[in-house]
Amino acid sequence: MPICVGIPCKATRRFFPILASFGSQTRWTEDTAEILPAHLTGQRIDVSNCRTLRRSCRCWGLYSEGTTVLCNAARLRDKESDRIEAMETELRKLGAQVESTRDSLTIHGWGNRPAFRETEVSGRNDHRVVMSLAIAATLGSAPVVIDGAEAIAKTILTFSTTCAASAAGRRVLS
Repeated sequence: MPICVGIPCKATRRFFPILASFGSQTRWTEDTAEILPAHLTGQRIDVSNCRTLRRSCRCWGLYSEGTTVLCNAARLRDKESDRIEAMETELRKLGAQVESTRDSLTIHGWGNRPAFRETEVSGRNDHRVVMSLAIAATLGSAPVVIDGAEAIAKTILTFSTTCAASAAGRRVLS
């Protein structure tokens, strides 16, 4: 089932070439993009200038064949939480193979075979960590409880409804 995404600003359009590098295909209309199901392949992504894409890249890495490396990411250690350490720890709780360095996060993908364990993860009181974990959990194969999910209200008040719609098969994000 395709995912339809509204394109609210010019910066968001940088998202699609990176998604395409993983192997996705996108159909465009004037103000929306229809993202088609695809077999994704791990990539090396420089996230130094991709502030809004980092959480998406983490999820794409999980669902890609091979390895995804998010490099030049040291500034992620100085946010509401140490986002590199947070994602390494929390994704491991889901059963992912993940490792990090001072300025990178490496994710060994599962391909189209989500292998989640039913578990509880921590949002670390960080809205972006919560969003990453929620997106990953929505695509997964087992229930995931995100402790501290209320941190999401800092950014997107409707995020939980969007994830619920996606999980129910409606796959419409705006």
